[in-house]
Amino acid sequence: MGVKLQKMTLANIYSNLDKSYNILSENRVRLKPWFWWADEKVIPSKAKFAWFVLLYLFDTKHKKLMHALCDNVEYDEQFFILVDDKFGGMIGLDNINDWKQNAELWCWVDKKYESKGIAGQAIKIIEDYSLNQKGIKCLYAKIAFDNARSTYLANRNNFDAVKIEYGVRTSKHNPKITNIITWEKQLAR
Repeated sequence: MGVKLQKMTLANIYSNLDKSYNILSENRVRLKPWFWWADEKVIPSKAKFAWFVLLYLFDTKHKKLMHALCDNVEYDEQFFILVDDKFGGMIGLDNINDWKQNAELWCWVDKKYESKGIAGQAIKIIEDYSLNQKGIKCLYAKIAFDNARSTYLANRNNFDAVKIEYGVRTSKHNPKITNIITWEKQLAR
């Protein structure tokens, strides 16, 4: 299966809206514990999903603009994962910090692509992009202790567990309290 990444833009959000909403709906139960926005209360319909994705993209653009004005501001970049030119999930870099030369990695793929190496291929592409186009030397991922698939993916892609935080929220928007393991990978040419 051919995997490539497509940077999230207004045009391709529109062209991928139906596919991405349908995949989100099919994967809601699986994604909800890890991604607060997967909850039906947050995105109950395709129209609200469209608004959410647009606001997310505008927030990303705002962070990028602030970064251009004050280069110590962190920013985010998101990509669609395309499998044989079909929408298969998303991957992104959050909190890109040019000074520290690091960024937080996150990823999800459609259930039909689990255990097929798709996420691993997407991670390899984003590692290459991070190092060679962004100058990022370290990627990290914050993974809930009970998220076995993501833990396996971090191990499989040579990330090292570097820190454990006990009794924290999975994100600022998610009220779930869990233990978080921070995984890290130094990138090298």
